[in-house]
Amino acid sequence: MTAQKRPEARDGFVLDSHTKVHPDISNSLFGDDVWALDASMQKSTAQLINFYFAKVSAKGRDFCKHFIWLLLNVDTPIGQMQRKHSIRSRITVQSVRITFEDLVPFLRWFEFRQEMSLNELTTEALAAYADLVAESGVAYNSKRRRLMVISRIWLLSPYLPSQSRLAMPPWERLNNLEDIVGVSDWTAENKTEPIHPQTMSPLLLWSLRLVENFSDDILHAAALRDKMKRSIPDRQPINGPKIVDEYLADMKRTGQKLPSVVIKNKRHGNTKGMALEYLAAILGVPPSVLQKLKSELDLDDEPNAPLPFEPIGTVDGQLWVTSINYYDAPHLKHMLLTACLIVVCYLSGMRGEEVRALKRGSCSPNTNEDGSTHYLVTGQTFKAATDSRGNRIPEGKVREIPWTVISPVAEAIRVAELLHDQELLFPQIAFSSRDRKLGSEGASVPSDRAKDSISFLIDWCNTQAERLGRSHEIIPRDPAGAIVLGRFRRTLAWFIYRLPGGRIALGVQYGHLHSYTTDGYGTRVSAGLRELFPMEEVFSISDGLTRAVQAADNGTHASGPAASRYKRGVDEYRNIYAGKTMNVKQAAAMMRNPALRIFDNGPQILACCYDSAKALCHPDRKPNKPIEQSPDPTACDSRCANIARTDEHIEQIQQKINESRVALESDIEPMPLRERLKQRINSLQSLVDKHEETKIEL
Repeated sequence: MTAQKRPEARDGFVLDSHTKVHPDISNSLFGDDVWALDASMQKSTAQLINFYFAKVSAKGRDFCKHFIWLLLNVDTPIGQMQRKHSIRSRITVQSVRITFEDLVPFLRWFEFRQEMSLNELTTEALAAYADLVAESGVAYNSKRRRLMVISRIWLLSPYLPSQSRLAMPPWERLNNLEDIVGVSDWTAENKTEPIHPQTMSPLLLWSLRLVENFSDDILHAAALRDKMKRSIPDRQPINGPKIVDEYLADMKRTGQKLPSVVIKNKRHGNTKGMALEYLAAILGVPPSVLQKLKSELDLDDEPNAPLPFEPIGTVDGQLWVTSINYYDAPHLKHMLLTACLIVVCYLSGMRGEEVRALKRGSCSPNTNEDGSTHYLVTGQTFKAATDSRGNRIPEGKVREIPWTVISPVAEAIRVAELLHDQELLFPQIAFSSRDRKLGSEGASVPSDRAKDSISFLIDWCNTQAERLGRSHEIIPRDPAGAIVLGRFRRTLAWFIYRLPGGRIALGVQYGHLHSYTTDGYGTRVSAGLRELFPMEEVFSISDGLTRAVQAADNGTHASGPAASRYKRGVDEYRNIYAGKTMNVKQAAAMMRNPALRIFDNGPQILACCYDSAKALCHPDRKPNKPIEQSPDPTACDSRCANIARTDEHIEQIQQKINESRVALESDIEPMPLRERLKQRINSLQSLVDKHEETKIEL
């Protein structure tokens, strides 16, 4: 074993009780039993992270502190690893926090052993601990991490006191970690649940409505409330008593009641009180001089403190409100900012953390050659942000190619910038009404707080839907549970590739977002939607081919100009992929295989055996376009040579024919529509007849 090496000696001090835990993000000292690290000082999307060493017994506490300090301040010498690995030499503060939790079970196990120091643990003892981990009920990843923390202790042993050093763990010497914890059940499929369409559609509708229809009113109300609040004097003006007396006399003469407000109290329940601050702002007197009004006048039964302006926002021509309550303005700002967050998250395709890290001024317009405008968003990306040694860059890095977004996203960003004066677009301070500090002022909204805000917004939207008589726009609870930011990106991907003909609320088409030819999402380089969701497309194609293989095994047929290509694709998929779990490499190979670029276009009732050189859905089709390019399902042309139809497609067409014949026999159909129905029946029948004449067996 090499001699002990003190990393702190470089700075001329040793690890004593006054040693700083982390010079950049913490004022905690080594001797403290709680270390508080404000990770948001490095990364705006991170939060305050605490290490509670009281969880560790006295026997292992000093070692635990020393080890965690090393993880925070020193590179792990991973060159000592003898097996193939993906361990990083320096891990993030968030990962150190997870490592601490994985270390605690080991130290509790060590507490009840006869050995007095870690260096007395033999390889047999470490093997026994590994067996306990393997037999525990925790998940695979937790088992692996709990053993890897032991490996890190061994790797960092040169930096530890002699009594805290560990011998090489047996799983490192024998390279049998998988034999202990088992083989990973990881697959390339994204297991994040997409948001159900019945939930997502009205949620997006209300979010867009807030941003586009209600935002002017909410911004005006918030600014007016702030101005009124600032105008409240600290001292009684000379004419203050006269103002109050005249107000009291006028209220009595007209039989009015005092403006009231709901005072919320979790312990004692909500109560009704006088709208003291509102009255002070209206009358221009300190709140203290208004107390006598409560003994002279009754309180209004309903909260009634209207701001002095008339809202103009509408829903289908109907005013959404006739007035905005003084005390509701902050909550409406919160709901509007949450709506902006949803619109940006969902319609941009950005990861939730990337959205939370966006800053003021990140969105700019860009004019295309044809004079149309799309918008570019510049921001931080984190997933691929690594340094030359492969370690994570905590603060991320600027994305080389800006995101290309459509106008609703640009409008949501513009509105968010007007809601506060912070640098971050979605700052923590704008989402929290609590006074206590949860992190630095430069922190973005935490994921949990964003989740809660979305839940509050859904409740608010449903209240408005009932109040406005729009029960069809109520947002149902999602069957998969709470809506978190990561689910929006997954949902967009799911709909783009699974339901290309579906529509997002307010007429924004999923197919339109996926198109290569329209509205700024046209190029793979600028928008990156295909790069964002490659696995979703693979699994969509795989699901379709799985159904095709099952149908072929049951004796189905195919017709159309691409029928023979469809048959070859189904046969190849059956031979290579059917019934197997697909990993990343296999998925990438499938993406590159031109024979398997088979897409089901439900609205057109056909299968597209996509060949870019033959595709009529792309007017700029060229033979040398990338294999991975996809068809535009919104521009499908019936003359295209990529079309194939199966018996299942023909059954659907026959059903359409039957429905049209029923409509044709109805006496209520006007003559022009009857002629159109006849043409539709003839057109569809020709597809059925041609299929029967030319079909081949799969």
